[in-house]
Amino acid sequence: YSFGTPTTYFDKQVMVIHFESRKKIDHLKSTGKILIDIQSDAIIGIEYAGVFKLPILIQPLLFVAGFSIENPTMEVIKKFQPIDDKWYPKDILFNVNVGLTRSYWLKKNEHANFIIGQVYHANKILTKNVEMIPSNKRFNPDVELEKQIYPEENIQWKDINILKD
Repeated sequence: YSFGTPTTYFDKQVMVIHFESRKKIDHLKSTGKILIDIQSDAIIGIEYAGVFKLPILIQPLLFVAGFSIENPTMEVIKKFQPIDDKWYPKDILFNVNVGLTRSYWLKKNEHANFIIGQVYHANKILTKNVEMIPSNKRFNPDVELEKQIYPEENIQWKDINILKD
């Protein structure tokens, strides 16, 4: 890791730490930066990108099936926002880019490129009069996810269905 030039974010002084993994961590060799609020020592931003390395055992299986994966890359950006001198999630962006080739012996190979993106944006964070989630509605890993989805009361689709630039 190395220290970058300090900057500002939401009018707060921020320390920047650049990093690069020396080896694969969870099959990803990555580079990125971490933003830390100097006043509170809170991590307020994480950005990293890298190349995904397939496990060695998967490669022969793909070859036998006639497939190859080229240049699988991933990018993640996590940003936080200050509310009442505390940092809360703001945006989480996740992008994956994968090239896939289907190989044939006597005809032209097929090529495809998959770009998968996901964005999470917290558009409203309540910090006052917050009620604890009842224990019967909390996530339980032993129960199927579909049985744990409950309707949110007093919310309209028009309040959450927005496009951000």
